Amino acid sequence: MKCKVSHKVKFPVEIFIYAFLFISILSIYWQVRTFDFISFDDYMYVRDNPYVRQGITLESIRWAFTSMYAANWHPLTWLSHMTDVGIFGLNAGMHHLTNVFFHIVNTLMLFYCLRRMTGNVWNSAAVAMLFGLHPLHVESVAWIAERKDVLSTFFWMLTILFYTRYVEHRSAGRYLIMVICYVFGLMSKPMLVTLPFVLLLLDIWPLKRPELITTAEEHMQPRVWWSGLLALIHEKVPLFFLAGAAIIVTILAQKKGGSISNLELIPLYIRVENATISYMAYLVKMVWPIHLALFYPYPRVVNLYKVITAFVFLVGITWMVVLNIRRFPFLFVGWFWYLGTLAPVIGIIQVGSQSMADRYTYVPLIGIFILIVWGLSKLLGQSRSPRYILAGIYCAIVPVIMWFTWLQTGYWASNISIFSHAVDVTNDNYLAYNSLGVALCEHGEFDAGIKHYMEALRIYPEHVQAHNNLGAALVKEGNYKDSIGHFRKALQIDPGFVSAHYNLGIAYYAMGKLDEAIKQYQEVLRLAPGYPEASLKMATAITKQRKINDAIARLNDALKTNPQDYTILCKVAELYNDEGNTEEAINHYESALSVNPGLTRILHVLVILYAESGEYDKSLLLLHKMAKLNPDDPDVYYNIACIYSMQGKTDDAILSLKDAIHHGFNKWDIIKNDRDLENIRQTEGYKKIIQKE
Repeated sequence: MKCKVSHKVKFPVEIFIYAFLFISILSIYWQVRTFDFISFDDYMYVRDNPYVRQGITLESIRWAFTSMYAANWHPLTWLSHMTDVGIFGLNAGMHHLTNVFFHIVNTLMLFYCLRRMTGNVWNSAAVAMLFGLHPLHVESVAWIAERKDVLSTFFWMLTILFYTRYVEHRSAGRYLIMVICYVFGLMSKPMLVTLPFVLLLLDIWPLKRPELITTAEEHMQPRVWWSGLLALIHEKVPLFFLAGAAIIVTILAQKKGGSISNLELIPLYIRVENATISYMAYLVKMVWPIHLALFYPYPRVVNLYKVITAFVFLVGITWMVVLNIRRFPFLFVGWFWYLGTLAPVIGIIQVGSQSMADRYTYVPLIGIFILIVWGLSKLLGQSRSPRYILAGIYCAIVPVIMWFTWLQTGYWASNISIFSHAVDVTNDNYLAYNSLGVALCEHGEFDAGIKHYMEALRIYPEHVQAHNNLGAALVKEGNYKDSIGHFRKALQIDPGFVSAHYNLGIAYYAMGKLDEAIKQYQEVLRLAPGYPEASLKMATAITKQRKINDAIARLNDALKTNPQDYTILCKVAELYNDEGNTEEAINHYESALSVNPGLTRILHVLVILYAESGEYDKSLLLLHKMAKLNPDDPDVYYNIACIYSMQGKTDDAILSLKDAIHHGFNKWDIIKNDRDLENIRQTEGYKKIIQKE
């Protein structure tokens, strides 16, 4: 039996609605084109991620599907970031605009799906408007690392769209397309595990599946309704199976990444209290969206009055919508959409250290918007006058919402602005103080940064990141003794904290304590074998002890883990060259250039090494390559002349030297005869090459 779903397009009304949604959202978020990456995850996800920075390659695709990096498995999210890098490079503004594009598409699809399912154009438009313009959704849109939110919601909407088409006309093909969209959504963010539950809600309203419609006589027999519900659940078994698999993978990824807090750190009763308050707090922020922050710390003391008030409110609303499910099914659907989709991130299973997060409301608030819009429409009735009242309410709300959203978006412009705002609007936000300290130190404001680190530690003395960052700032200021104290405190709290071991090694090296520095670098490589910077630092320390062969061996070990790291290749080549092993030095420099052909300094060094080895043709090949890269550099042409002179190619040498003079080389005004060129070769030419090192 087909379910009747309205999908006739009404022109030009719907065209106007699509245009309004598109223009209003873009006008708010257009400012993000000038925004930077945020240190909170953006660096880890995009800017400093070596696989994402490669763009789409076979290696990066393999990594995206096999890695649980950042305590998540979301390969499509990684691929979307890689695609952005391939198209835009590391232009942060364009990465931001990609998020905006997905948000606009999600909003338009929400309007289309609701209008298709309900037939009510204006109510559907109102829900889409609230979704697209609400300040609580800024975090999901303006934060590059939250690409997973907008991308997964794109597939959420597609799944609902194809489910609606399946309901209209059931076929295996339509069902398969719907399942594929759902799989893509789970591969973008596992929060879609609640979508099968939402589809069951949509079966009740607005789809009104025939299996759930009972006659007056059947209504007296609950087993009839339950049998219909079980049939619809059975229909979605593949979706529930996929959701279960996604839950298992997500838990494994979060545990591997150390993101799931144990019950000793945050007891279960505190989690339940926080979850109860959070359900209420999100609704308050929806109505009055002020003091929105990137991070909300757990309160030091839970307010029992707030817990009881929130619990009574939640139970009361739930009881009311259940009692009125037949008269007002949209209330039931909207409310349980909100409760159900928030459940995975409400904090019973605690991921991270935040008490709540604005981004978690991106999909759940759709349910509340449905409840409000259809509830108001029902309350005011269907006569012309109440419709005007409803239109007036929306017209009054839209400018206010847009203004709040514009302001909230502006805070995401930089690290300093977003974390300063978080410090201003929250209490005891140790993470915001620490992150603001990092931002200030990146701008060279070490005194201000140190003050914020100390404030973070005053609030939370066990914050290992703050101890490590404060120690690093003190190293920059030359206060090695105090910095070592903070690094050791960080390692006392977390002995496996790699960054603290690395920074402690830097501090010891600066103090001339080479043995202690080497021990710390060794510990870094034990904990993180692929840490190339530690290999380089350790090699430098060993070299300073005049143990060059030992340093070379260490770096060659590092190359087994990072064979494409050109910085290690260059360092090994440099050490081989110091030892007089020109052949190995050349081999490693050539390997470095194969990884990064733009290493101009290495080109100069290889020219010298080739010339010393009598391989003049290779020297010339590199010099001509350098001439193409820097056609106005007179020294390059002069060095070409020198190599030609060494080969006895006098005419070519004179032509190249004239090119050098033409491009500004002013050591001689003119070359008069071959004897002068020979003098240059004997006295200055080779020296000039040596000086290029």
